[in-house]
Amino acid sequence: MKKSGKLRTVITNTLLVVGIVLLAYALVDNFLPVLFPVKPADELLNIDLSKLEDDYADLNLPGIILPVEKDEQKLTQDEHGNMVSVAELTAAQARKEYQNGQMRIRIPRLDLDWMVIGTDDSAALKLGPCLFEKSPLPTMPGGNVCIAAHREVYGAWFLHMDDMRMGDKIYLIYDGQVFIYQVVLEPYITDPHDWSITEKIPEYNAVTLMTCHPIGTSKSRMIVRGQLIKVIPIEESPEDMANQAQQDAEEAGRYTDPVTGDFSPGLKDPNELDSNLPDTVVPAPETQPQTAPATQPATAPATQPPVTEAPPVTETPVETEEPPVTEEPVPTQPPVTEIPILPGGLGGL
Repeated sequence: MKKSGKLRTVITNTLLVVGIVLLAYALVDNFLPVLFPVKPADELLNIDLSKLEDDYADLNLPGIILPVEKDEQKLTQDEHGNMVSVAELTAAQARKEYQNGQMRIRIPRLDLDWMVIGTDDSAALKLGPCLFEKSPLPTMPGGNVCIAAHREVYGAWFLHMDDMRMGDKIYLIYDGQVFIYQVVLEPYITDPHDWSITEKIPEYNAVTLMTCHPIGTSKSRMIVRGQLIKVIPIEESPEDMANQAQQDAEEAGRYTDPVTGDFSPGLKDPNELDSNLPDTVVPAPETQPQTAPATQPATAPATQPPVTEAPPVTETPVETEEPPVTEEPVPTQPPVTEIPILPGGLGGL
């Protein structure tokens, strides 16, 4: 009986130790990256973007594609002997040399602010949002930056990605610049082997976010896409950034339909457009100032018949002894005010 009791005690203690070790491993494996995140490779990545985010939060701007300089359009050979442009070769080399923490991602909707990891294997995905292996960097003309992150474990960086909506902003800070993207494709579900999401978009530089769906499985993938709308150098002062945001706001404009809630880039508020119209909708002919001098009302007393009324055909006052049948003489109104009956005066409004 004593040996049986001792054996039971040993087994119990062993299982307890194993359980503690497994629990400790799980905690370390899941939460260590959050407690000790990857440090930024450049102090410029620590720039405070709160003011910039406020300025651009509600702006709806058209997508842009980064231009290729003339000297970068020349063809050359890559390491495999393929003919590529200098711009593509430079971008490929920069991607190859990318180190963890050289790029920072901020998504206000997700309350996310994290350094981007350079590879997308299982070990790297524990550290934070990861670049796809063949993803270009934001500086590549026409590039589609593809970033994946966990949704339910480790830092769960994309946990609430399904909450992202059209117009939300995504910020990538890289190479001394802030790349501002605007969501143009709300979250949608696709097959895990759908690699079309990594293809270039002809009309604009893009960023594509990917995570697993449903939560806790890898059955499908959830995708969000943004288009590049602005690139701002970090060395600009906060005042310069604020001025640039104000200029973009004035140029873009925004009108939200009160019924549908839709908005269109570059469309001004109709009320603003109406306020720019002249006070009178009838344009005055060039000869009108000569036919309607300031002293004319004094020459048309109440007892005088309206012999000076201008026929609408010639626009020139012609005296006639026969008063018009349909006109009544008005003491306080000069005949010149009857000119707006000219045909076509209101047709274009």
